[in-house]
Amino acid sequence: MTLRCSVSRLTIPAMMTFLMLSPAQAQQDDSQETQWGLGVGAGIKQKEYQGDDSQSRIIPVLYAENRWLRLIGPNLDIKLASFADVSFNVRAKFALGDGYEAEDSWLLTGMAERKASIWLGPQATWQTAIGDFSAELLTDTMSHSEGLQASLSYGKTFAMNQHWSIEPKLKLTWLNDDYVDYYYGVSAAEATPERAFYTADASLNYSAEVAFHYQLDRRHRFSFAASYTQLGSDIKDSPIVDQSGLGQVAFIYLYRF
Repeated sequence: MTLRCSVSRLTIPAMMTFLMLSPAQAQQDDSQETQWGLGVGAGIKQKEYQGDDSQSRIIPVLYAENRWLRLIGPNLDIKLASFADVSFNVRAKFALGDGYEAEDSWLLTGMAERKASIWLGPQATWQTAIGDFSAELLTDTMSHSEGLQASLSYGKTFAMNQHWSIEPKLKLTWLNDDYVDYYYGVSAAEATPERAFYTADASLNYSAEVAFHYQLDRRHRFSFAASYTQLGSDIKDSPIVDQSGLGQVAFIYLYRF
């Protein structure tokens, strides 16, 4: 398995936000003063497309939060309201690693580029004694796929001592037919003897993640996470996909000012 190291066409693991601050660890900041953090993240992610190697990435990481917004890695949340343990936000997600270019794989040669997008929509988190529940519904603001994606997740942080904590998480992600057909379909004009015409329907992905956090002091935080995503049937059945599931690992160091 070949690993490609690059900072162009960044793949930002979905775990980056999960690693940096969980809802239980990121208390609402009601002051007007902005909290800042800066760090570095590294990750290795399997690619679902045939012939497209696993990718390793090293990227800068920015964290900022005040009473109006929270920026964590690829997610920007505009805070709308908070009632007791429930918070409501508008989320913008920068999905820079989605899609492909024809030169990414021999099987993709002759395919039109599938572009990454910025996704926007409502997001809510409910913090309870048994864990944190989150939901979001996002739409493609750049109309590349004209798709929708919705997710439900559950996670809980367990403190091992004053420095170490472990955080498992489960997630369901629904992708509508426009999304799946754009990223995994093959049009009639793109079909070849090796790459059959394929129209995809909506699909449901299942993910399990676990993160380990080490809080050295108030400013220094180290995190490591591993995840596995089971792809939905309409993604797995695509002639340009040769994986039934995707694994990834990520590491982040964050310094908070």
